[in-house]
Amino acid sequence: KEVSIKPFFINHDEAFLRLFGELKGEKEKDITLHIKDVELSKIIPEVEDFAFSGIANGNAKIIQERGKYKPTSSIHVDELKINEKELGRLAVDISGDENITNYQINAVLQNDNIRSLMVNGNLDFGFDTPYLNLNVELDKFDMSIFSALGDDVITNIRGFASGTAYLEGDYANPDFEGTLTLDESGLKIPYLNTDFEFENDARVKLDKKQFIFQNVAMMDTKHFTSGRLNGFIEHEKFSDWKLGLDISSDRLLVLDKEQEEESLYFGTAFIKGNAQITGPTDELLVKVNATTEKGTVFKIPISDSEAVGDNSFIRIMP
Repeated sequence: KEVSIKPFFINHDEAFLRLFGELKGEKEKDITLHIKDVELSKIIPEVEDFAFSGIANGNAKIIQERGKYKPTSSIHVDELKINEKELGRLAVDISGDENITNYQINAVLQNDNIRSLMVNGNLDFGFDTPYLNLNVELDKFDMSIFSALGDDVITNIRGFASGTAYLEGDYANPDFEGTLTLDESGLKIPYLNTDFEFENDARVKLDKKQFIFQNVAMMDTKHFTSGRLNGFIEHEKFSDWKLGLDISSDRLLVLDKEQEEESLYFGTAFIKGNAQITGPTDELLVKVNATTEKGTVFKIPISDSEAVGDNSFIRIMP
């Protein structure tokens, strides 16, 4: 029995989705979904912390011959933006196996003449959760799109990353291996109101779920004091973040907060020595083994109803 699927349209202004094809018995199919100038955010699911936009065009096909499936798709997205950051043109080609469970993925993100992101590998739906096996190459990839991942703990993530990485595991929580080189990079720590830049060609090692910093030079962007960063930033499903950072310096700005209502502390602090920032981002522990340097003014507001001993959040060692 043959069934013809006449073109079925869903459209908005000039943009549309068109579905059409043929069914021949139980083992022969040829179905096509044509995408024309459709806003990307209208056809992909929402992803926490990421807002996608762009204009999608292309085709997705399911062909069945003699009972064996051949799913394919070729889609490109122009004017791709993630979290309002313009990234360029994304082209994605996908081909599936006859069981419609394992898909070969090839993707290229190009901005002007630079291929800032290239991905190739497999996505397998034959497990309890989709399983990734991907090789990733970065060339001056804009990291500012990841600022939302830091919540209020780490903000203004910026810079450009180059290098290679291999991702494997649960699609929502993969392990990765590789090395990235950072240029024009930096971040802000609102908790301390300090903003830092990292040296160009700073190297970050990727190991399982950790970003590992190895003796990276850093400088605050206000007073230009400097230090060295070691340690790691670790994630669980890109949402539960944990820090294990060690900062050493002969003179480094570590606090620059003005007094606000309900401030537990405020002031400006420069240190010579070592500071450790450890623990989950919602329960950070800051340990400082250092001497204060010239220019330090650190204040703890004390109301009429409390005493110095009530401020157990800070300990000063003799």
